Formats: sequence, structure tokens, C-alpha cells
Amino acid sequence: MKDSSAAGSSHIKDYRKTLNLMFERNQENFIPLESDKQKVLISCSYGDKRAATYAGTGNTIQTAYESARNTALKSIRESAAAPTWTCMSFVTKEEKVSKDEFYERVTKTRANYYRYGIALDEFYQAAFPEQELNGANLFDYKQEPVVLSNNRVTKLLRQKGIYNSKRVFAQEGVDNVIVFDAKACFFDTEKGEYHDLHTVGTEKGIRDFGIRDAGINSEFWLDQIEKTCGYLASTLKEDGSFIYGYFPCFGGIVPGYNMIRHVLSVLALIDCYEFFPDSVLMEKIKRAYEYVIREAYKEVDRECSVIVDHANDDEIRLGALGLAILMILKYSDLAGGGQQLEAAKKLANFILKMQDPQDGGFTHVLQYPDLSVKQKFKIVYYPGEACYGLMALYDREKDERYLDACKRAFDYFIENDYHKYFDHWLAYAANEVTKYAPEDRIFEFGIKNALGRIDFIIERETTYATFLEMLNASRGLFERVGELGKDCLFDGYDTEKFYRAIDVRAKRQLEGVMFPETAMFFENPAQILYGVYIRHHSFRVRDDDVAHHLIGYCNYLKNSALPGAICTGNY
Repeated sequence: MKDSSAAGSSHIKDYRKTLNLMFERNQENFIPLESDKQKVLISCSYGDKRAATYAGTGNTIQTAYESARNTALKSIRESAAAPTWTCMSFVTKEEKVSKDEFYERVTKTRANYYRYGIALDEFYQAAFPEQELNGANLFDYKQEPVVLSNNRVTKLLRQKGIYNSKRVFAQEGVDNVIVFDAKACFFDTEKGEYHDLHTVGTEKGIRDFGIRDAGINSEFWLDQIEKTCGYLASTLKEDGSFIYGYFPCFGGIVPGYNMIRHVLSVLALIDCYEFFPDSVLMEKIKRAYEYVIREAYKEVDRECSVIVDHANDDEIRLGALGLAILMILKYSDLAGGGQQLEAAKKLANFILKMQDPQDGGFTHVLQYPDLSVKQKFKIVYYPGEACYGLMALYDREKDERYLDACKRAFDYFIENDYHKYFDHWLAYAANEVTKYAPEDRIFEFGIKNALGRIDFIIERETTYATFLEMLNASRGLFERVGELGKDCLFDGYDTEKFYRAIDVRAKRQLEGVMFPETAMFFENPAQILYGVYIRHHSFRVRDDDVAHHLIGYCNYLKNSALPGAICTGNY
């Protein structure tokens, strides 16, 4: 078939060559659809808005491709350049099901985890690849059963040119839905990179990195850290605060603010700086650090200071005090000076006042400025964050009050079975405490915390970045158990699973990164590129999830004895 739309400007000709290359490469190991018609979908994005998808059908995969290609080339003719990102899909399986059956299947699937494309007609004119179906949030999860959203489907079909401005999509007009699977590939025009995309499992739709058993490849993981660090740094505003996050399906900004998550983001950037000591990144770390000191750090007397979360009713949150100590200590290592250390000591002194001298538990939230108790308990993470901060300061100051407070806190954790939370902050704290108090009870707590639900951690399909953090932190404790000849503490546990889980979770986290082949199907791809999303939260990209992701990967490399630091980066 002659490509009548290929003549014209050079970018059209070059893009035609790109599409032809993708077509040839995607045919490798392709098994044609068992149908009298083959189907090809081509999705194109310039990075500034959601990808447009063009479909073609034909008696052969060649004619189906040419139909889709010609439609795509016709659409971009008026553009000044070829699309930045392209995804090409060959339909490999399809099934026609009734509308009711289709909605029942979606309803039984976790929100945003429906991993098949759909077509509303046999010619695939109204067809949505799986990534587009989810990226445009075409399901209305507020309905029971879950249904396609009339408004959102209408909007997308109008953007595709399938519907005119007067036509609307309505549930009543649908009898059957074609559910399809596809073999797909991706091309980045600017980088000249071609990638096969995974077609099954939780990796579906993501480029094949060639990682089979995970494990350490330092250049690969450093590249992942650098890209996502760049995203996090890009969310820093001129005043030193961060853009909290995005709802990528519609491009909205996550409202509210949280000082704990701000401090966590600073900690993540500092960890990344150890691998990428870039002057621009350092300036951003300084600005974000100074925002905390300027806006939230308040002295309550000569000996004590607090972190006040003004965006949340002027609360003093225990966890913020602990993380702020960590931030101050890490920042002082970069910037030098004793003033930071004094600030950390004053925060630690206030943490000690928030601990119950009888049972070792902590009060979680106070009200500023009267310091009245607002919430005795708020969330399980706060005590671990407080202890981790105290132990980081003890490591430098050897003030026995800090170690004693943490040991009493572990009495409380053990008495109240806190190991059941398999908490990353408690793992950090247990690892640090056992450096100076190698007591069996704390070792046993750390082992239970890490291994009590190890099968769940290995098998969990969601990308929870704190799992990798918890495993990384526990690794030091596990090795200390061996060094002290206390291997009997592992009796009844499968430590092989523990070490395997570290690599499993490192690989799984990649599935939550906004790589171009994922980002291109959202409202504003450039806004979220290489950010970290939570699929079951409508693909929300929020800085605390990004920070946990980065800290986990940085520790993953450090624990694997990565030699040296590597300098580069544009932030």
C-alpha cells in the first residue's frame, strides 16, 4: 500500500522510517491474532500532553500497520517535529464480552489494576490501549459496579476525532466490549532508543531492562536514582517548599502540605547527593533545608526546640522531630558548622520529654505553642522515626540519655508487638540500637519485624517503596547477628528468603516509575517524568513516595558495597 501521507517535510519522512523500524522489530516473536482482521495501534506524544492513539485494521499485520501509520502521519503533518515518544502495539488476543460481564470483571479487579485494552467497535476506531485506559482514568470507580465514565470517554473520543463536538458516549449504547492484549514496543525519538515492552505480569507496558534475577548493576541503578532525583529536585519551588505532588490522570496538584514529608524529601536529596555531588543539587538541598529552619524550627526554651507543622493546625509531631534530627546531621556533614548540631540536640531534648518514663512509649502529637497533648497516638511510624533520630545523634554525641530512651522505647515496642507492622523506621532504629546495645530481645524484634511477613513482601504486587527500606535497614542487623555468633536467633526463619526479597523489591519498585512509555499516557507527561506513582491511588505522584523510593535505592547500592561516587547531573 502506498503511503500517500509520507511525502512532505523531512520530519514526516524521518518519522515514517521510525515507524517502519518499530514495525519490523515488533514482529519478532509476534504471533498473529486468530482473526480475519489484524489490528495495530500507534500512540504518539510530544511530551507536553497525553498521547494520541491511532488504530488500523487489515487482512494482514502489514496492511493493518500501514492503515494505522497513515492515520498517524496525517495527524502530525501540521506539527513542526516528529513525536518524542511512540508506542506501537500489535493485538495478539481479543475476546468479545457483554458489557455486564466486562463491568463485573473490572469491579473484581483492584482499582487501576485492570491490565487489558478495550475496543468499543470491531474496527478499533474507539480503541484504548491498557495504558491509555488507565492513564485517562476512563473507569468510574465510584460506581458499583465499576463502569466506563461517560464524560471521560466522550472527552477522549473527541480528542481522537472519533466523536464530533455534539456526540456523547453513553452506557446505554454499548452492548459488547472487545477486550484485547497486545505485543508492544516503544521508541524515544530524542534519544534514539528502542525498547521492547513487557506484555504480561506486573511489569506489563514497561520497557524490558534485561533484569532477570535483579541483583546489583551499579550503572543501571545509578541511572535510575539520577533520573528520579532529577524529578524530585524539579518539584522544589523558589521559597524552598516542594510541589507536594500531582494527580497525573488530570494534571492536578495534590493539595495540602506536610512538614514530615518535606523533611523526608530533603533527606532523599542528600542521599542522592552522595552519589551525584552536583552544585545545582546542593543549592536546592540548601534551599529546602533552610525552609524547614525558617518556617518550622521553633525554640520553646533554652534547652529544647520543636518542628511546627503550620499547614496542619500548628501541630508538633513526634516523627517530624526525629526526621529533622536526621536531616540536620546529614546537612551538617555537607555544609559543616556546629550550629546545626546544637539545633539537633535541642530537638532530641524535646523528644525525651515526649517519652513516658514508665512504659517507654511516646506521646505522638502536641499543640503549639501551649504544648498541650493533642493526640497520644497518631500513627505507628512516629516512634521509630524518633528513635532513629536519637540514635543518629547518639552516634555522634554518645549522650547516654538517647540510648537509654531508645532501649526503653523498645521495651514498649516488644510489649505491644510492634513487629507486626514490619515498619521501616523501626528497622532503622533496631539496627542502630543494636550497634551499641546488642541485646537478644532487640535482635529478635528486628528479625520478627523483617521476616514475620516475608512471603507477603515478596509476593505483593504493589510497589511499596518502604518494603525495600525495611529490608535494607534490617540487613545490617542480620549481619550483626552473624558477627556476634547469635545465629540461633534465626531458628525457624528462612533467611534465604530475606536476601532474595531485597532484590525482588528493588526490581518491583521499577514498576512504579513514570518512564516515558508510562508517562506519555497521562495529561502532562513532562510534569511527572521519572516521578514515582502509586497505581492503586489513581497513579498519584507524591514527594514522600518519591523520597522513600530514592532512599531505598541509595541504601540498596550502599549495602552492596558500591565503590566510589559518580558525579553528573542536571537538576
